[in-house]
Amino acid sequence: MIPCRFIYRFVSGGSSDSLNQVYQVHAVPCVGDAIDFVGEDGNAARLVVLEVAHSINPTAATHEVVVYCGDRK
Repeated sequence: MIPCRFIYRFVSGGSSDSLNQVYQVHAVPCVGDAIDFVGEDGNAARLVVLEVAHSINPTAATHEVVVYCGDRK
């Protein structure tokens, strides 16, 4: 499983802390993919991947994947 941080990005370019969480995923999403998020209250939201940033730190042997999602394509 790959740890990915998902961040919601508004049309204006700003981002929200409300969807700024790390989820374990089987594969890194690609730009244009639709992702369904289901909240603890059972409400679901379909978001589109807008950008993916993958940084690797070979010295520490770590990597971080950040997936920016929004409600537009």
